Amino acid sequence: DYYVSIIVPTHARRFMQSYGHHSKNDKIDAEGLAKFGAERQLKQWKPGSDYYCALRSLTRTRQALVEQKTMISNQLHAHCTQERKNQMAIKELKALFSLLEKKIKKFDNAIAKQVKSDKEVLEKVERISQIHGIGILTVATIIAETFGFEAFENASQLICYSGYDIIENQSGKSIGKTRISKIGNTRIRRA
Repeated sequence: DYYVSIIVPTHARRFMQSYGHHSKNDKIDAEGLAKFGAERQLKQWKPGSDYYCALRSLTRTRQALVEQKTMISNQLHAHCTQERKNQMAIKELKALFSLLEKKIKKFDNAIAKQVKSDKEVLEKVERISQIHGIGILTVATIIAETFGFEAFENASQLICYSGYDIIENQSGKSIGKTRISKIGNTRIRRA
């Protein structure tokens, strides 16, 4: 029954530094966080629904399997192009590669089943999937990582969360490179 808020640690640290707190210990942190909570109207954190947690677990596990498959593929290529090939190693890597392909397909089906289990989400996914180059896995990943966009009040929050916010580096006549921050959810950017 506690009111819980989750904040970005750098915001809290910079807030405390603005009060001249450069040291860090439990007492200073507690005072600084209490002051931060009292001065700001922090949003109450609510855990994501079971549906989105399950979808996120499926998409993250699938991504890990794809990364393993890529690693095995690279190892297999290295073994196959060696001058002295070890047939046992090649055979085992091929078997592992095949097993990972089967598991990835299993997760693809599980993700599709999870998406289809919620009619509202299914309609959104089908609508967005009509865009050329965007499939069910891309949309499922984005929806899972954002918990169906429940925590976002506007587009700029989503942009920052995804790491697509623009970082400018200029002062006076000095103009540096403008880039995206990449400080955010890497899985969304990857999708």
